[in-house]
Amino acid sequence: PTDADNVYVVLASRMLNPKMQIVARASDDRAVEKMQRAGASRVISPISSGAVKIARFMLTPSVADFLEIADSRGPELELADVQIKPTSPYVGKQLLETDLRQRGIMVIGIRRADGKRLLPPPGTATIEAGDCLFVFGSAAAINEMISASEAEE
Repeated sequence: PTDADNVYVVLASRMLNPKMQIVARASDDRAVEKMQRAGASRVISPISSGAVKIARFMLTPSVADFLEIADSRGPELELADVQIKPTSPYVGKQLLETDLRQRGIMVIGIRRADGKRLLPPPGTATIEAGDCLFVFGSAAAINEMISASEAEE
């Protein structure tokens, strides 16, 4: 599809559901703003993304190598967001009091229910109901964390 087609799909989708998460693809940087104005939540431009990746590799090759290794391991390592329910055993605990680190899970960010973001969160950050934890770790460990966070105490 063309950028014009994608703008139309974004407009139609936004009209059908104002709260929908819409991710659109733009082949041209000029189309990015049009899609955002049409209602896209996020617009991805493969050309710009590729340019950023090349620049990152040139400026910090060791970091780029690490990210490539993490990405090449496929589904073994994941970056995920985990919603914390009021019944979660993590509610009321500081990050350093949880077993997440022992499970091999790194919390790289917290988005509070009010939209406030902790990037990176300190170990003393208290987990609250409604938080969204951005975590990095193995798929198995993250799935266990999700199961534990959904469990009733």
